Amino acid sequence: MSVEELRAFHRPPIALPLDAPIVFQRVRSSGKKKKKQQEKLKQLQKHGAGAGAALLAAKVPGLAVASDISLRDTSKFQLFEYSEEYPSLMSNTGMATLLYNYYRKRDEKDTTTPEDPIGLPFALEPGDASPFGLFGRVREGEVVKALSNNLFRAPVWRHETRSLDFLLIRTASRGAHKYYVRPLDGAFVVGQTLPSLEVPVPQSRMISKYLKTAMQVVAHRLMRRHPQRLFSMAAFKRYFPGRSDVDIRTKIKDFAQFAKRGETSGWYRLQPNIPLLTEEECRKLLNSAEKADLGAGLDASVGELELQLAPWITTRNFVMAQQGKAMLKLFGAGDPTGCGEGISFIRTSMKEMFHRAGDAPAGSNADDAHASGSSRFVISDQQQVYREEIERIWDAQADSLSRKEPP
Repeated sequence: MSVEELRAFHRPPIALPLDAPIVFQRVRSSGKKKKKQQEKLKQLQKHGAGAGAALLAAKVPGLAVASDISLRDTSKFQLFEYSEEYPSLMSNTGMATLLYNYYRKRDEKDTTTPEDPIGLPFALEPGDASPFGLFGRVREGEVVKALSNNLFRAPVWRHETRSLDFLLIRTASRGAHKYYVRPLDGAFVVGQTLPSLEVPVPQSRMISKYLKTAMQVVAHRLMRRHPQRLFSMAAFKRYFPGRSDVDIRTKIKDFAQFAKRGETSGWYRLQPNIPLLTEEECRKLLNSAEKADLGAGLDASVGELELQLAPWITTRNFVMAQQGKAMLKLFGAGDPTGCGEGISFIRTSMKEMFHRAGDAPAGSNADDAHASGSSRFVISDQQQVYREEIERIWDAQADSLSRKEPP
């Protein structure tokens, strides 16, 4: 993706034409789409998509690849709006995300099951750990909805839509735009996303390995489309905007070679003894969660003031804090809401005394407190204050995002 696409990730700008009529198309029947996708699946298998695409299509009729996901038919959908302006991690189109209805039992005899047509019920025993780790809770007798995938977990709250609310859909094909309108059945607001893994540092070995693997996958896909199993640099570069020819040649030289003579001069082909991969093998090389995680670290255009809030730093801080190996500031700079309803992922020293929001720091650290005989406060009371501040922020977020009245 280009820098502009990364900056507008999942929020592509839309500009409607002025002084021009807009004609809305009829929404297609999902049954017709299923028949059309079955024909597309046969074409995928013909070009080496393998059993992976067939298995996906069997589980979700009409869906074989991410591009099959569309709102231009009568299939059901829900909207999830992120409360964070820039979430640390976001899933890509086609990645599986589950909606759970977490319920904590009041006692061992409690057999209550959350009844909701949307979401999977998940009963927690009274002594079970919170699904949000140290940074969220589910009280006894309470139901908390949450999105969960390999990248993050986040609480969500459902809101009713008004009768005049609708979804405007615009698609582009062959230079022409088509417009569709769908009614809204409901919408969710997503709370702060809690990362499950770290975003790698830009220019790190992991990023370099990811790019090389991604280039290998793109090269094999392009060659499967060509009758002579070739690909051109011009077509290849469209998938990696901003990358120089030298950088690309360096990364593809291990599996591709440039033809200097003959009918295929100017094209790239596979190195000898390297087989052409099927679509299923390509997907195994580069899974979707890894792609979304590493993609978050590709945009390294940050200034000095943004460094502490860079995703490869904040996600590492949070993962370590979940493991009890670090502490977070919780409030102040780094709070994505700016009003005390989100957790700051900026790391703080575990030797410094932790103060509540609004309390003036005493300027002493744990070593000084231990010397003055107040180690009990540092070890016990400080952890209690830390947990209480997390609960305060969690409750403030829930109170704000669950309100039905418009701001």
